[in-house]
Amino acid sequence: MGHNIIIGRSESDKISFSDRGLIFLGRGYVKMGQYTSLSNNFFMDVARSHVVLVAGKRGAGKSYTLGVIAEELSNLPKSTSQNIASLIFDTMGIYWTMKYKNEKDRDLLHEWNLKGKTLPVKIFVPHGYYEKYLEKGISIDEKFALDPSELKTEDWIISFGLDITDPVSILIERSMAEIREKNFFGIQDIIDKINEDKKSLQEIKNGAIGLFEAAKTWGIFADAKKGATKIEDLVSGGKTTVLDLSVYNSVGAFNVRALVIGLLSRKIFNQRMDARREEEIKSVAKGLDLMAEEEKRDYPLVWIFIDECLAGNTEIITDKAHTPIQEIVNRFKKGEKFNVLGYDKKENKYGYHPVLNVYRKGKRKVIKVTTETGREITCTPEHRVLTSKGCFASAFSVNDIAFPLTQHYSTDNKLVEARILGHLFGDGWVSNKTKSLGFSGKSNKEDLEKIRTDLSKLGFKSTNIYERKTVSEINHKGKKVVVKGTSQSFQSTGAYKYFKEKAGFYGEKALHPTKIPDSIFNATDKEKSEFLAALMGSDGQIITRANNAKGDFNAIRISFNKIETLEKESFEFAEQIKKLFEDLGIKISQISKKEGNLRKDGNKTIKIVITLKKDIQNTISFLKRIGYRYCSYKELEGLKWLEYLKTRLFLRKEREKIKIRALELKSKGLGKTKISRELNFPESQIRDWIYNKHSPGLPKSFPSFSKWTNDRIKNDILFERIFKIEEAGKEEVYDISIDNVHNFVSNGLITHNCHEFLPKEGKTAATEALIQLLREGRQPGLSLVLATQQPGQIHRDVMTQSDIVISHRVTSAPDLEALNQIMQSYLLESIKQYMDELPSLRGSAIILDDNSERIYPMKIRPRFTWHGGEAPTAVRAEKKL
Repeated sequence: MGHNIIIGRSESDKISFSDRGLIFLGRGYVKMGQYTSLSNNFFMDVARSHVVLVAGKRGAGKSYTLGVIAEELSNLPKSTSQNIASLIFDTMGIYWTMKYKNEKDRDLLHEWNLKGKTLPVKIFVPHGYYEKYLEKGISIDEKFALDPSELKTEDWIISFGLDITDPVSILIERSMAEIREKNFFGIQDIIDKINEDKKSLQEIKNGAIGLFEAAKTWGIFADAKKGATKIEDLVSGGKTTVLDLSVYNSVGAFNVRALVIGLLSRKIFNQRMDARREEEIKSVAKGLDLMAEEEKRDYPLVWIFIDECLAGNTEIITDKAHTPIQEIVNRFKKGEKFNVLGYDKKENKYGYHPVLNVYRKGKRKVIKVTTETGREITCTPEHRVLTSKGCFASAFSVNDIAFPLTQHYSTDNKLVEARILGHLFGDGWVSNKTKSLGFSGKSNKEDLEKIRTDLSKLGFKSTNIYERKTVSEINHKGKKVVVKGTSQSFQSTGAYKYFKEKAGFYGEKALHPTKIPDSIFNATDKEKSEFLAALMGSDGQIITRANNAKGDFNAIRISFNKIETLEKESFEFAEQIKKLFEDLGIKISQISKKEGNLRKDGNKTIKIVITLKKDIQNTISFLKRIGYRYCSYKELEGLKWLEYLKTRLFLRKEREKIKIRALELKSKGLGKTKISRELNFPESQIRDWIYNKHSPGLPKSFPSFSKWTNDRIKNDILFERIFKIEEAGKEEVYDISIDNVHNFVSNGLITHNCHEFLPKEGKTAATEALIQLLREGRQPGLSLVLATQQPGQIHRDVMTQSDIVISHRVTSAPDLEALNQIMQSYLLESIKQYMDELPSLRGSAIILDDNSERIYPMKIRPRFTWHGGEAPTAVRAEKKL
């Protein structure tokens, strides 16, 4: 083989097999001075079983590399290929193009002394979607269906996102145990068996039935035994089978793909174990190593490739506005790009991430989930949401749901202007002397960074944030108080002229009259809200707990100081602020004057205090419609109080409904005991309502603000308890897939669109089967080729069991560290060093070969067949003549 480099083959096998059982991957890079060129051919062993990990960030070439390996397996000489079958679990719908010759890269193939060709490829699609594929003109061959009677109870529980101790899980386990006696049973048989159960409450039965009704719509389960696809049909020597699972590329459907991969992997493993025993018997009889023979096997060795829903009115938080998911889907399909709010669990922070794709899922059975705050979301039963257990689970099965305690800052220019103006009227200033705007904060640098970001969005530059220690002397009622602190501020000269005209003031605000600009009075409600929120972030008081009762709170106030001679103008300004609040439906109880301070220049000041009406509905309206901006502490406390007060109000209203129902039942002649049973409510409470005429307030056991928040909030995430879940008929449902964090905030809650089958933490329906293949697959002759964007987040067994790693460019520290750990026992160099030295050409990668304990830089060869995974472009490439 001369200068060829062979990956994954031992020295003894090199002697035994010579050049047989090798596939061509590409060529190595060699550096000569400042130049890098292609040199040695790289081949990979396929005579033995391997675990191959293909890593790389999005667009680096992972899917392309998987395609190259699959092509080479089908392109082997018949004597070898007849004993090897490839099965690709296609999660993105890109490998059906392998049926076609690669015409577009004819020149590139020629440079490599290669030619495009067609290869024996068979495309399977879920039987429920077969006709839709044909309508789209996609070349497919066979329908695929699972036998539901082959699934374990645990498969269903994991797929539905249930906890094993959940009453619905217990019911499913009991029903499955009873139905196992049948040779075949379908989804409807399981539903009928659940209906027959005598031990569970009807609501538990309804819950389980709802999940299996949803499973019916997946289009993946056979209705009869003969309709189920056999393993022999999927794995055939010398052929590549593509199982297209891309129709399940969404939040709720993630479990379907894991279910399919898990069941088939388990069946293939069991079949190959049985076949291996028969092969060993023959091997012993012949005195040979059958693994090295080239006669046709009854069951080929298998290479398995694994490449990595909401209702229409559900609101998604984008970087510009709250937008219905249906609108995002429609606009995305017309070419518009979106960044949506998601939660990064590793960093414990929120950020905006690009939408990769959108999906119309058709009409589906949906449920309405109501939380303790009265928040509602309509979704499919299997829709995955973040829970306090730190994992994503089916919306139907959870006891609480995660909601982010974060404020959305719109990037709409008019709203940004209104926010900045609000801050200028509070903690900002306009200086004619320096021809600049000034902005100061309250000891949190991130707050000022938000203002700098807003100015930048409007095209204005600003200085860095300056921090200094301050000492101030305040003379209040003849008493001098020294206040020490830290001052943070920055300035912008570019924005001076623009905002000076809009603000209508300059100099020290305490010494000059100020008026709300007409542009704000004539603005939209949202602009008024942003203006007031920034003003409250500067001069507003945060809501605090009252001392007289554990659930009570103090009134919210905003105040400002003016010199005494401006008293008339001060009250006029206060009335203007009041008018803005009232325009937004927020009531003001009073405007009052208090004694201020004695300034160093000898002027006395007065303090004008504006007090918001103190009732729960008015306070909720303020916190919901306005709140605070540019002050993180006030923002967070305001959000906590908002959810707490919403919970108090919602519970009180629900108890009022129960009281009304109790009185209706009393009018029909029922007594307190029967009413209590009918309504499933304490008899003592019913008695107080119908006989003693007590009002339905909150129970004494309702927690205080501090206890309620301590029990529910972690890392600025509120885990709201579920109040009720009910069926909501059928609706058009939609989904979106998100880059990096694989979740997004919808109707306030954090939902998931993850498609990892072997996560570092947690478990999917595919996890156990794939771990078995990783640990034991080599023995029966099974190989795995796995692709991932994030090697740092994949199951530890993938990293420890992979004997060949092909890594395209990765940049994040956790991913580089994970790759470093694979090679740390025999290589001292850093993966990052090799990555940095790779040419920035498509197909560039490094190979870690555990067998030779070497690392090589290389370029993957061009494809024989058409590659369907290339990212779309906005312009067409020029064609060579």
